[in-house]
Order: sequence, then structure tokens, then C-alpha cells
Amino acid sequence: MGAVVIGKTKTTQFALGERPTADYVDQLAPFNPRGDGYQHPQGSSAGTGAGLASYGWMDIATASDTGGSLATFLDANTSTINTNASFNAYSNTSVGLSAYIGLTYSNITNYDQYRLLAQPFKQRYQAKFGKSPYWNPQTRVRWERGATLPLSSYQEATNRYQTFQTWFRSTLTPSCESTLVLYPMGAGTEDYRDILPAAPNPIFGAGLPGNQMAVMAALPDYTVPIGERTYFSRVTERNETLPVTIGIVAAVGCDHMLMDLVADLADEGIITRRVKTGRSMY
Repeated sequence: MGAVVIGKTKTTQFALGERPTADYVDQLAPFNPRGDGYQHPQGSSAGTGAGLASYGWMDIATASDTGGSLATFLDANTSTINTNASFNAYSNTSVGLSAYIGLTYSNITNYDQYRLLAQPFKQRYQAKFGKSPYWNPQTRVRWERGATLPLSSYQEATNRYQTFQTWFRSTLTPSCESTLVLYPMGAGTEDYRDILPAAPNPIFGAGLPGNQMAVMAALPDYTVPIGERTYFSRVTERNETLPVTIGIVAAVGCDHMLMDLVADLADEGIITRRVKTGRSMY
């Protein structure tokens, strides 16, 4: 196809979210070039994000897997929905959406990752080297939890996941032409990479954070930069900027429509077509 592969970017260990100062043991966490250069690169695909934000000649990279002007451009109607009431009526529950989801994501991923990945990998490693492999702290606590999680908790989480997915798709994103779901992805707040966190937590994403809606519903999600926030850096002792972004979620099968929409928004000047690499997007 004419592409030139220039290298492999770093992810967190086994694509699990990690902190730069606590969890990257065998390798250095990628450096986030935005702002003062000492902000958390996030993850799991930290290297992909850092690479694209650093090098203008890097055209594309792969990763694992973030409003009024938009509505005006689309000539669209906007509406507010009480998601708790809607979901409670659909699922015949009364606890609300976030409480219903609870530990669903962690229970599914901890259970599956331990049995499908960690356990067979560990057995092969022990057979070859005569010892157990090293897991980073975040990986270790999640897989330890997965090893002891009962099948009943996993089955309940799977049922709740399926209920949420069916509700979200049928109620919020029934078709490409009908609705889009927008949510705040990144607020441009400081998250210094040298902060020492508390002990690693095996629970990830309890409840329903905005950036997990598309993951739980298995839908296309496109993150769009809409501006920058200025902050005073304790590292450089001057004003710096960090990106502010929104996520746009569309119906199942609408991946290309979503990409075309973002391109049209850029053509209309509603969002910036090209962002700069380095400290600032603009």
C-alpha cells in the first residue's frame, strides 16, 4: 500500500492502565509532549498518542482500545434524556445506570484476562524458564483478583453488560441518521507524571465513566479536539496549555459516517483540521 513502518510504539503492560512513576518497571513511560512535557501520557496506547503528538511526519499509528456549534452545523435537534429513568424502565431496576454497571467492566476483564491470557502465558513461561514471569504492579493486582473472582460474578457482569449494550443501542443510538451521543473526554486538567499514587487498584472504571460508554456498548467513538486550557505549570513555572476534547459516539456500523462527519466539521471550520505537534495544539 506504500506505507513505511517506522517502529513499534509502547503500550502499558498487557494494555492495562498504568501510572508512569509506579507501574512502568521494565521500561520508561512515553513522554507526553503537550504542555510542560511532564503530564501523564495516559494509556493503554501511551506511545501512540505521544508519537503522533510529537512528530509531524508520522501520518498514522495504531492503538488499542474519548456542543452547540456541532448541532448548528448539522441543523440538528438536541434533546436531553434522563438516562437513569430510561435505563431503569428498560431493565426493570431502580438503582440507576452507574450503580447497575458497578464493577461490570472490571469483573469481565479481570476474569477473562486471567484465564485466557495470564494463566496460559504463565504456564508456558514457567515451562521454558523454570520461574514465574514478572508482572507490573497494576497487572499483578488485577490478575490476582481475576484468579479468585467466582464464576457467578463473571456471569452476572456479562448479563449486565449485554443489558446495557442493548439499551444503549436501541435508545440512544438506534441508527446512523438519528442520533449522536457527545460527552466530555478530556478537560485539559493537569495530571503530572511524577505523582506517586496510592497502592495499585484492581478495579478499573467502576460505574460508567463517559469514555467507557462506547466500550461497553461496542460502538464507534471519535475523539475531537475543541480547544485548549491554560494552566500554570509547577515544572516550567510558566503558563502552558493542554488539549480539551469531546467524544462522539455513533450507532453500530457507522464508523465511516463518523469519520466523514469529523472531516466535514473541519471543512466548515467548526473544528481545526490540523493540530500542531509539541507543546501546544495551535
